Amino acid sequence: LVDFCSLNRIAGIVIYGFLRDSHGGIEAAQELCRYANERGVRIIPGIAIGAYGGVYWEGDHQYNLSTWLKKNPQFAATMEKGVGFQLADLSFPLNFPHSDYTVSACPSAPETIEWMEEAVSWLAETFDIGGINIESGDYGVCGCDRCVARRKNDAEAARRRDDHGDSWSHTDMAENFPRLYRAAKAKKPDLWIYCEMQWDNLLDPVASDAQTSLPPGAIYQHTANRSFWNRLRTELKRDYVEALPTQPNVLRCQFACQWNGDERTERYALNARVFADMATVADKVGMDGLTVWGEVSSYCATAELSYLAFARFCWDPTLTWERFLDEDLAPRLGGVEAARRFVEIAEEIDANQTLPVSRLAELRAKTLAASMAGDGEVARRWLTLGEQIARREYMGA
Repeated sequence: LVDFCSLNRIAGIVIYGFLRDSHGGIEAAQELCRYANERGVRIIPGIAIGAYGGVYWEGDHQYNLSTWLKKNPQFAATMEKGVGFQLADLSFPLNFPHSDYTVSACPSAPETIEWMEEAVSWLAETFDIGGINIESGDYGVCGCDRCVARRKNDAEAARRRDDHGDSWSHTDMAENFPRLYRAAKAKKPDLWIYCEMQWDNLLDPVASDAQTSLPPGAIYQHTANRSFWNRLRTELKRDYVEALPTQPNVLRCQFACQWNGDERTERYALNARVFADMATVADKVGMDGLTVWGEVSSYCATAELSYLAFARFCWDPTLTWERFLDEDLAPRLGGVEAARRFVEIAEEIDANQTLPVSRLAELRAKTLAASMAGDGEVARRWLTLGEQIARREYMGA
């Protein structure tokens, strides 16, 4: 992934679970940072305030949240509801098994944020990272008396009650993010510090008063699921973005990944048009960047070409789809007409959750013929598409 980003001028990689004993712990993370920095790619650990395992996701470490809470159980959160929620754009509910990975700490306890500040400072000084992506976590909201009294935000509380997908507190984030931002910047002033503004609220912000206290210079990341993106495409305007209390701002594509779609999800789909569209619109309305999910290896051609679109259209939002097809897809797929056929086949299987087996067999035969006609990487790309179709053919739909 680092190599792909370096070759295609993608600036950074956010990694949730950056520190895990099973991945080699501190030494492996330091080596990854070294490797990425030599290739001009920023490694950006993703963390949550009082959730997601703390700064050290997995391991018996002083900055692992479960380890800390076992020693300090009085600082555990009193959750308003169970862990899990339903997204409007995903066909099945998201459930997270209770474990050491899903515990949360109370954000109103001064000790929690002091511990997080200390952990973030250690993260910034121990690793040659390029930034930190900070959010409040999706596991739920602490409903203890102290948290409820501190927030005093009836509109936000009502939204959480009415919207099962809103499993976080924007007030908590707005009040605690500045402290972590300052702790990280004190160690490395050039870090990119992302502040996750959570889902589908860019046009209807909650906790807007609290957001006015957020520090300028952080990167404010506004996340959109597919249905909300359909609103943003037509409703979001440059003057609105320029007037936001948070500056600068970027979009985050929360679909085209495992978090949206039917039972298949969208993680293996050809998402190139989506990324091209978001990059172009983001530039038009004055957003300063775009972040997307990168869950699938670029070995799979549908993912590879989607990431390529993300790279190309972010660098040049004036790029057209036809130019991208001619200049970038055609050389990788065996020519312009071959590239058009690849896109047509991929988009047909993406658009139809079920297809007749006879149609799948026909499409699979076309991809394998194109693979046989090419060589090297061209053949590999067609072969991975053929394998996707063959898997569906095997399952009968």
